[in-house]
Amino acid sequence: MGHNDAMPPTDQIEIIGLRVPCRIGTFPKERRQKQWVVLDIAFPCDARKAARRDRLEDAVDYHRVAQEATRFVARQAPQLLETLAEGLAGHLLGLGLKKVDLRVSKPAAIPSAKDVRLSLRRTRR
Repeated sequence: MGHNDAMPPTDQIEIIGLRVPCRIGTFPKERRQKQWVVLDIAFPCDARKAARRDRLEDAVDYHRVAQEATRFVARQAPQLLETLAEGLAGHLLGLGLKKVDLRVSKPAAIPSAKDVRLSLRRTRR
């Protein structure tokens, strides 16, 4: 099979289980103190391009993506998980990502459940 740079990459980077403190929720008890929100962030990359020269400038800087996601979420105080996820997806797309698959979890939301998670996919227009 020939090498074709024009083919869109199917490679992606995944940041799994990024824990960030956030004041989130609708109930007064939730509003009083921050709780953990857990992020899974996936976005396309071209691993071939990055691997060719083994240089960061040819790759997506996932450390920066994680730092930006952490800063964004820590500054927010939404009532809804949906509001947080939409805002974060827009912020990450604004950094130059073409597409982001995002899972935002709120482990303490329902005491008898392991987790409550919202998954979404957003593409830059």
